[in-house]
Amino acid sequence: MQDYPPIILKTSEDGSSTLYRPDLNEHYHSVHGAIQESMHVFIWAGLMFYFEKNTELESEHFNTPSQLMTKNSSFDPIINAKNYHSKPIQILEVGFGTGLNALLTLTYSQNHSIYYHSLEKFPLSKEIIEKINYPQQIPHSKASNWFNEIHNAQWDQPKQITPQFQLFKEHTDLQKFKSTHKFDLVYFDAFAPDKQPDLWTPEIFENIANIMNSGAILTTYSAKGIVRRAMQKAGLKTEKIPGPPGKREMLRAIKK
Repeated sequence: MQDYPPIILKTSEDGSSTLYRPDLNEHYHSVHGAIQESMHVFIWAGLMFYFEKNTELESEHFNTPSQLMTKNSSFDPIINAKNYHSKPIQILEVGFGTGLNALLTLTYSQNHSIYYHSLEKFPLSKEIIEKINYPQQIPHSKASNWFNEIHNAQWDQPKQITPQFQLFKEHTDLQKFKSTHKFDLVYFDAFAPDKQPDLWTPEIFENIANIMNSGAILTTYSAKGIVRRAMQKAGLKTEKIPGPPGKREMLRAIKK
């Protein structure tokens, strides 16, 4: 039987929930702002960047994540598909955790088809999930329903959350993950390299690169040299870009 680590609910500086694992001395999201971090690292640097570079979509351009948050404080969808029958964007998330990245992705891209495949070794308990305050922190009329749908979705089964958003939560260890899918965008949200170094190796990134489409994008909050070199060894082209509050830099990588 799998042993689940203890988890403590905390509130980050922007008022949104984060979780703390005492065994790792690590938080699920930044204490400087859980929503701010996810918006910066995965929505602005990942999803928005992908749409701007790779699709024929109409989307407002935001030079900085603060512009995205300020101009769109109501969390309305800012990506409008010209063609609703276009091929779904394939997203892989390493570390489903609280479901925040999935919720924000759905909120911002609800007019375009998304296949969202998320990995998690230790799914959260119902008791913890019910205490997370994202539905109250995201001022969208459907945030609460979507949050519940995302967390009520069965593990290892596809779930159509909306007509445009299909979710597949896989209960697995990243080191055991195999896929026949090719992905366009990767949210790499594992715990920090000094906490779980076995998840940040060249071999891990090589396995991920092998299931990324040409031109696919990977974003992560870490900018450590060991991470950048591991990505480069896997054949990914890396760049350092400004990080979220509390972090000077983060990494974005593109498959050549």
